[in-house]
Amino acid sequence: MLRVAKPGTKIMIADETTDFIQQQYKKACSRGITSKTPIST
Repeated sequence: MLRVAKPGTKIMIADETTDFIQQQYKKACSRGITSKTPIST
């Protein structure tokens, strides 16, 4: 994502990768998929 802001404006950069991976892992576990099976997107 790219955000354009006025010069001097503070912006927050957030990386949600870990949260996304954890959600996918939980979904896979609830479906009975083992950790040996790769998670497809």
